[in-house]
Amino acid sequence: MKLYFSGAEFQVLSNVLLEASCARQAEKDAAGDAKSQAALQRRLRITEELVAKILAKDLRLDFDELDELVDVLKAKKQKSRAEIAQTEDPALKADLQEKQAMLERMLEKVNETCTMF
Repeated sequence: MKLYFSGAEFQVLSNVLLEASCARQAEKDAAGDAKSQAALQRRLRITEELVAKILAKDLRLDFDELDELVDVLKAKKQKSRAEIAQTEDPALKADLQEKQAMLERMLEKVNETCTMF
C-alpha cells in the first residue's frame, strides 16, 4: 500500500514533526544517563529524518520511521484531546476537532501502511 497525504495533511504533519523534534531534543538534553541519551538521540535522529522527508514530500519511509510516525501522531492526538476538553470557545473547539479528525485519518493511513510493511 502506498502512503498518501493531502496538501493540508502534509502541512499538519510537518508541524507535528517539527514540534516533536523540538520535544525530543529537550528530552535528550534533560536525560541524565548515557543510555537514556543514546536512546533519545536515536529517536531524535529518526524524527529529524522524518521532518526532512516530509518537507520534501518524500514518503519512502522505512519501518523505524513509520513506527516513530505512529508514536508522534498518537502523542499529538492525545494532546489534541486534552486541548479540546479544556477549550470552551465553540469556534476554537470546532477547529481543534477538525484537526483531531485529520490526525486520526493520518494515523489510520500510517497504521495501514505498517501492517503492509
